[in-house]
Amino acid sequence: MGRKSTKNTPAKNVVADVPEKDEEVVVPPKTPARSPKTRAQKSLAAGGATPAPKTPAPKTPSRTTKSTVDTPAPKTPTRAAKTPVVKTPAAKTPAKKAPGVQTVPSSDEEEEDDELQVVKSVAPSVEVAKKEEENDTVEESSDDEEIEEEKSTSPKKVAKVNADDEGSIQDAKDQAPQAISALKKFFAEKNEKSLFPDIDYALNLSVTYKKSAITTDQGKIKIKLPHSTRNINNTSVCVIMPDLDQSDAAKRDFDVEKQSREWAEKIEVDHGLTSAHIAKILTKREVERIAHTYKDKRSLASTYDVFLSDGRVYNSVKSFLGKEFYRAHKCPLPFVYQKPISTAIENALRTVVYPLRRYMVRSCVNVGHLGQSSADLKENIDTVLEKIASKCPGGFANIRSIYLGASDGKPSLPIYVDNGSATEITLPTGSVRDNNPLKETSDKCSTLPDGLKIAVRKNARIRVLKEDTDQSVLFPTVHDEHSDRDRLKPKIDPAKVLKKRERRRKGKDIVKKQIKKRLEKKLKRAADGPINTIVTKKVKKTA
Repeated sequence: MGRKSTKNTPAKNVVADVPEKDEEVVVPPKTPARSPKTRAQKSLAAGGATPAPKTPAPKTPSRTTKSTVDTPAPKTPTRAAKTPVVKTPAAKTPAKKAPGVQTVPSSDEEEEDDELQVVKSVAPSVEVAKKEEENDTVEESSDDEEIEEEKSTSPKKVAKVNADDEGSIQDAKDQAPQAISALKKFFAEKNEKSLFPDIDYALNLSVTYKKSAITTDQGKIKIKLPHSTRNINNTSVCVIMPDLDQSDAAKRDFDVEKQSREWAEKIEVDHGLTSAHIAKILTKREVERIAHTYKDKRSLASTYDVFLSDGRVYNSVKSFLGKEFYRAHKCPLPFVYQKPISTAIENALRTVVYPLRRYMVRSCVNVGHLGQSSADLKENIDTVLEKIASKCPGGFANIRSIYLGASDGKPSLPIYVDNGSATEITLPTGSVRDNNPLKETSDKCSTLPDGLKIAVRKNARIRVLKEDTDQSVLFPTVHDEHSDRDRLKPKIDPAKVLKKRERRRKGKDIVKKQIKKRLEKKLKRAADGPINTIVTKKVKKTA
């Protein structure tokens, strides 16, 4: 208890008698590692119970000079004399910072200087330029997406047409005017009134292949006719736009056509198109509401002649409309809103779609109307034939026949026929990955006898090879050792397998000989020239 009382009494005396010493000790810190307040409290607390020279004498003079220890001066004047001589903030501050009037800048002033430096280092014009660049990139990306969609529908490489195919194409072009005049004469002599002349008197080009494509890199091609019968006056155009409001409240709004009206006003301001040019404007959400069932989709497809869709919602709208629009040949065509919509409508009215799906033996495309002049129809047919020759699977040599006729198929006149064999046509049998040579990995297997190894391909086919010659062998066979209790018994009979392989080899040799004979006959026929002789088969009469 006596020790606690000695510590408490000097602490009260220090606060009452010596307030200035505390301030002088706090301002000039002697060492950065220790706090001056802690040393002052320790020295004053020790000075109250013990003589003054014990505590300050070994600490303070040892770090400064030895002369201060020998002086018999009292405690208070020695600290006052050391304070301005050893270290003062006025001497250090102007050395680091230039202001001559300010001695010690406060923390608030330092923060203000830092903030001013940050503001000066970053110019506001830089931020604005970045935002403008971002907006430009967004607009360019929308255009690029549309360009990529257009590129996806057309192949990157254009197939070259050889000399023989060019001759066949020219023959079909020369035969087309005769078929056009014959069809016009037929319908003129028929002289029947039609309720739908635009449909009944439309001309279609029907193409039949020798071999159907097993794989393809595109499902259709778009052909722009030089002379089209469709225009704004006789064709209804429906435009599908994205939703302006994506909120949940807009999804539950009972007014379905609200955003369509907003789009109509916006299109009129931006592009100058009114209801005279566009028959109907729909939004993506409105299409999903009114065409929910297959019946509704069929009725929507039959309501309008041409459908255009904004590139931002083209893929989703196309997948939603599905097969009903594909069967009706009314699949929407994409366009970019930033470009003139009038140009997109004109291109859509001139565009016809030629399908190139897999396993199709016959395709059909519209080439015009009998009400057009013969010269315009011939130019349309020539354009379509050139496009088909460069894009169809197997080239023009794979085409068996081309017929020109009315939409109902009666009558239909041939303009090109090729009776060549389909075995002469070579088509890819799979994707690019399937046509690449298969890589197999071979290694030893512990379950195989000595001298054999196993080879595994990427298509999971397994072969057994000889280690020295890498020749494939049949293993295990019925002649190998096995017991009656084995669950998996070998079923490979080498004699049967070899007999089957020989039968296949003979069949392939026969096919090759037949193809060779046909080619020789075709070359001989071409060298002799055209012969208009009628060959009749002799029929044996039985008595």
